[in-house]
Amino acid sequence: MFLHIFTYRLKCLLRNRENIFWTLLFPLILATLFYFAFSNLNSAEAFSAIDIAVVDNEQYRKDENFKAALEKASTGNDRLFNVSVVSGEKADEMLMNSEIDGYIIVDWPIRLVVSKSGMKQTIIKTFIDNYMHTFSAVSTLMSETPDKIQNLA
Repeated sequence: MFLHIFTYRLKCLLRNRENIFWTLLFPLILATLFYFAFSNLNSAEAFSAIDIAVVDNEQYRKDENFKAALEKASTGNDRLFNVSVVSGEKADEMLMNSEIDGYIIVDWPIRLVVSKSGMKQTIIKTFIDNYMHTFSAVSTLMSETPDKIQNLA
């Protein structure tokens, strides 16, 4: 009985060309398109460290907090930056030769020099802005309530 119904339904399906397309061909075409569209999805997520330079000036040598923040962002397996500490002229030369994506001049406020706009430059700018806001907040707290800060330490 089952075999009779199955063969009858299969014959009905094969007589209609639209049914053949939507039942057999369309899922194969759709699967092929999905394969090509999403096959390189994991490779697009790969992140490589951003090459930057820091101008070696007196303010940079004195600013231990910024050095520590850069050190933390440029070490480990998931590092954000590859940092080079160079002179101002060397940093300009490296930027023009596209060896780095930008360079940082430690001053107040900290300045970023880039030659173009893009995702990597935005990440560097966000890092600097985040550092400056955090440093400013901590400095304000320490100046307004030094007794509470000392109790925490």
